[in-house]
Amino acid sequence: QFFLPFKLWILLALFFSMMITYSKAAAFEKGLLKKEKKLGFFSRPERCIFYIGALIGGMIKPKILSFFVALIAILCFFCFIERVIYYLKIKI
Repeated sequence: QFFLPFKLWILLALFFSMMITYSKAAAFEKGLLKKEKKLGFFSRPERCIFYIGALIGGMIKPKILSFFVALIAILCFFCFIERVIYYLKIKI
């Protein structure tokens, strides 16, 4: 456990991972983005690599899985915040 229960880290990782994608879709829908733009340091390919690393590490040692899931949740949170700030700057 890293400050929170493991189940909560899983929930946060999945939630913020989906919110990254949703924020991009919402920005397109509201007309804030005109064309496809790679934004954020933790986009889909990086998340997939981390999820695969978490699964492989979890097979070796379960503590590695909990570390990776916590790291994914934290990085997804910061990527989501980065996108929201960028979209709000465009709107203003």
